[in-house]
Amino acid sequence: MNKHRIAFLFLLFLFMIVPFHVSAAEAIQPLPTPKKEEIKQKWIELDQNRFSLENPFLEQPSVQLPYRAGVLHKEYIKQGVNTANFYRYMSGLPMNLIDTDELNAISQYGAVVTAKNGFLSHYPQRPADMPEDFYEKGYESASTSNLAQMLQGSETRNFLSYSVDMYMDDSDPSNISRVGHRMWVLSPNISEIGFGLAPGGKYWFSPLNVISSFDWEPKFSYNYFAYPSTGSYPKEYFEVDAAWSISLNPDLFNVNEANDLTVKLVRESDGKTWDFTYGQDTNEGGEKYFNYSTGYGGVNSIIFRPDNLDYIQNGEKFTITVKGLVDEYGNELPIHYTTDFFDLIPDRAYGKIIDADTSKPISNAKVHFYKVSSKGKSFYKTLISDTNGEYDYSGFPLGKYVLKVEHPDYNFLWNTELVLENNRDRYDAYNGEIFVYSKPVITPNVNKVTDQSVAISGKAEANRQIVIRIGKNTWTTRTNSKGIFSVSIPKQKAGTIIKIFAASENGKVSEDVIVRVVDVTPPAPPKAATITTKSKIITGTAEPNASIKIYLSNKYIAKVKASKDGKFSYQIKPQKANTIVKLIAYDAAGNHSKPIVTRVKK
Repeated sequence: MNKHRIAFLFLLFLFMIVPFHVSAAEAIQPLPTPKKEEIKQKWIELDQNRFSLENPFLEQPSVQLPYRAGVLHKEYIKQGVNTANFYRYMSGLPMNLIDTDELNAISQYGAVVTAKNGFLSHYPQRPADMPEDFYEKGYESASTSNLAQMLQGSETRNFLSYSVDMYMDDSDPSNISRVGHRMWVLSPNISEIGFGLAPGGKYWFSPLNVISSFDWEPKFSYNYFAYPSTGSYPKEYFEVDAAWSISLNPDLFNVNEANDLTVKLVRESDGKTWDFTYGQDTNEGGEKYFNYSTGYGGVNSIIFRPDNLDYIQNGEKFTITVKGLVDEYGNELPIHYTTDFFDLIPDRAYGKIIDADTSKPISNAKVHFYKVSSKGKSFYKTLISDTNGEYDYSGFPLGKYVLKVEHPDYNFLWNTELVLENNRDRYDAYNGEIFVYSKPVITPNVNKVTDQSVAISGKAEANRQIVIRIGKNTWTTRTNSKGIFSVSIPKQKAGTIIKIFAASENGKVSEDVIVRVVDVTPPAPPKAATITTKSKIITGTAEPNASIKIYLSNKYIAKVKASKDGKFSYQIKPQKANTIVKLIAYDAAGNHSKPIVTRVKK
């Protein structure tokens, strides 16, 4: 807990336990715990709404002269009580905790004294300018309470609920040996509690009075209960690196005979096993830990923490077997139970893909999730953004992921790491607005268009929109997966200008491709007047402005140009009868007609 701290108070029991005898068969039964659906329903009733925008104070406390204890809203306190009772409910305890005005009031004094000093202590020093009677009430609160220190900046959450979460975790090196705060929240010997809260510098300080109402006799009968509980347990209410604990009735289990104590924890999905033996793994700062503690909250506790647990997935089951426990008469009291973790709400990842240039949402973006492990990245799942640019998926296995955003109009983007973990304050992971930058739209390649063409075709990026404009007319099409496109058009006159460009979904376009319709239509064959042996000129008609090539006896003689009205002529020497005359017309594009062949007549 690098941002938050809690302090514990140990209540020493100076009383003799009256011995009595029970059978081992009776002793191994835990408190009955609720079923999965019952837990979900109770969560909705008690602890789902643990976030609030409301000012927690009916009267604001003051941590400087003139000092004021302040008063919390009853509804704000109620949520803290609900959270504590919900933890008890899940472990099979009755939800019998109630706050009292007296304990709430004294807890406010404790909050102000602690906030003034700026650190946690069950035996706080008196600030120099604080009135004696104010300080004494604060001292009474601090010395009979769990204490929590929480970083400011998350005022929308209920800090009383959050402090209960911290007490239940209790697994930092200074607390793991006894998890005393947890034992007090789950104590069978209390029913009345009080909360206080005050700001001090960068922190909030909160006492939870748990000792003032302590009764030497439990409020109900029990053999043992556990955290996480026997039976079903929501994984959102258990941090993966937290210590596990089993709370034992000290009237049943002999606290002096723990030397042979062992615990076996087995993960059923893969058979991974953790073995704990009393006297080993006692380093509070170590990842794996085991201890036996007495007295806190009126119970004795077995405390163990597995190493390398990684993440607890939905449906993950663990079996716990405890040996070496005995009753007053030396009879062995074995414990064996299963904890079945489940999702209150399926782990969810969601976010939004945004165009960095236009700030508009991007649809049809592929959001690839890669799971990160010690072996590297492995592909897990791809989500597609909708018309609002949003993607959303529930059911991710817990773990670390990285995101890769892919879209044909945008550059690839590897996003920051996403972590889905066991966390009671996180039922989903909002990846936020992910901004991506568009890439240039590549100019398409267009095939030649002639005055005989009835389609325009070419190649561009795959699945890209293609726009074709001829005068006031526009045609659109889309390339296929190989980038090929073709669109039907009417035949166009030679020389017609056509503009073609590619367009992206985000409105970006390529450079224009300007295409001029090519003339490939041959001119009509020329027509020549009759040529005789006396003719000194060849005359005829052809396509206006066409060039006419003249051949005599298959020998090229000359090229003449037809006038704008299509007439042409060429002077020749008189030719012998039957001399072959061949004429071919050429237009400006180089197309030529079929040759016309005639013979010189007598």
